[in-house]
Amino acid sequence: MRAEAERQQKEAQDRCYSKFLVNDCLAAAKKRYTEAIVEARRLDQPARDFEREAKRQERAAKEAQHAADLPLREGQQKERAEIYRADEAAKAAAREQKLADKARKAEEGRRKAVAEQASRQAKLDKRAKQDAERAAKKAADEQRKKAAGPAT
Repeated sequence: MRAEAERQQKEAQDRCYSKFLVNDCLAAAKKRYTEAIVEARRLDQPARDFEREAKRQERAAKEAQHAADLPLREGQQKERAEIYRADEAAKAAAREQKLADKARKAEEGRRKAVAEQASRQAKLDKRAKQDAERAAKKAADEQRKKAAGPAT
């Protein structure tokens, strides 16, 4: 109805511009247009009321469904929370195990380094002892040579 009223209004305006009393013609066309729009609104009102009520009922149905699903959703949320906590505990345990492994390996590395240092020190001590023995033997040989030298 509105579209028809707007079409008639445009046609009436076009006809009015060809008449002698343009303003009276335009005023009459506007009055007819306004009456048509008011009538269209009056006829549309029950439809708008019906749509409004239908939306209200849909909203009420959704709220009721939401309320009915609440215990199920809460149960699912608790289940997801438990799974999350279990996953986090497993991750924490894995982190702790990894840290313990790293600490164990570090301790093994320290022990190995200490053992290698002790081995090196033992070799150095052995070499120093051998060098001291050689030096003592050499000094003794030189002493013997000096003692034997003037006698020959």
